[in-house]
Amino acid sequence: ERQMCIRDRIEALRQRRITVGFNRMTPPLPDIGRELVTTERVLVALHEGHALATQASVSLRALRDEPLVLFPSVGRPNFVDKVIELCKQQGFEPQVAQEVGDAVTGIALVAAGYGASLIPESLTTLKMPRVVYRPLTDAPQAFIDLSVLYRATDNSPLLQAFLGIVRAYRTRLEAAKLPI
Repeated sequence: ERQMCIRDRIEALRQRRITVGFNRMTPPLPDIGRELVTTERVLVALHEGHALATQASVSLRALRDEPLVLFPSVGRPNFVDKVIELCKQQGFEPQVAQEVGDAVTGIALVAAGYGASLIPESLTTLKMPRVVYRPLTDAPQAFIDLSVLYRATDNSPLLQAFLGIVRAYRTRLEAAKLPI
């Protein structure tokens, strides 16, 4: 899938230019189906020289006065709104240094020392030099969903098979997280 904001992705689904799209924090829409793929932790990305980078995990409250690089800058509601909500739950307004269009740019700014960033756990696969990722210690609501979107009226066998694979994947992930 090429990069699209949620508004463009929904419109592409409605116009049948795409069959599925992936998105986070999608509001309910009557004509768009949604299947949860996974729920992942929110982590903090820090420059390796940052004082908090020496810790195995970081308190969200410790980021109260830190400049934050947030993404994406368009397509509200989005991950920026989730970060702001998490900070408010901890009793502070985040110090937003910059909002950028995508995760790669955001993490590159962290690597350059422009601030910290809260990210979905899956982005830790971006192995950027001078960036370390740490879990949060005091934010039990610091999770974000990833869902696959599709036209609710699309009953094609191919889509149904794909959704079956998504459900099986989610079931395997959930089973892997359970204690033995």
